[in-house]
Amino acid sequence: MIKVVIFDLDDTLISEKSFALSAFGEISIELSKVIKKPISVIYEELVSLYNESPNYIFNRILEKNNIHLNKNFIDDLIYIYRNHKPNIKLSDEVIELLLHLKKSEFHLGLITDGFKSTQINKVISLELDKYIEKIVITDELGDNREFWKPSEKPYTIIKDYFNVEYNEMIYIGDNINKDFIAPIKLGMQYALYINENSHYQKTEIKENLGQSISHLNDVLKLIR
Repeated sequence: MIKVVIFDLDDTLISEKSFALSAFGEISIELSKVIKKPISVIYEELVSLYNESPNYIFNRILEKNNIHLNKNFIDDLIYIYRNHKPNIKLSDEVIELLLHLKKSEFHLGLITDGFKSTQINKVISLELDKYIEKIVITDELGDNREFWKPSEKPYTIIKDYFNVEYNEMIYIGDNINKDFIAPIKLGMQYALYINENSHYQKTEIKENLGQSISHLNDVLKLIR
């Protein structure tokens, strides 16, 4: 019997792209100091490049505009990206789901990788503590990504917090590379959220990961 529902954050509860778009507002202002174009044009270039690939986006926009790649400047842009206060929110559908689960007396947890300051800012902006009882930001657990997924530690922390068995927890995530390794080892239930916007689902899913859902609300069918 499922007692605890644990969610991933990026590209599960929220779109990672929404965070990027929020950051691009501030970053466009900085880039306008070296790229002699209107801020709005730079913003649209960032969005276009992100849609192609989110990797090395600041290098690519400088190269696109024939600007010398200055490592310190790029580091400054990355710092802004990671530490800006994001203008993001949960969708109405996600809020409705979380409230329904709480009303149905399921415990809610969150496990999220990512740089500590970045994920803390997301959690604060989204007001996740209003809905989720135990939030584990893996970067807060140790240095050098030691306890990022697929580490078992964040799942164990949630198990101990709620005093349940592993098979009484289910994990919902989108990352086919790491989200389900620990749950499988620990005997948890799990479900892949099929999200066409996920950066980690751009390639064909070759592994049989068991249960999958196409909409977050489908989690309700899994836990009944």
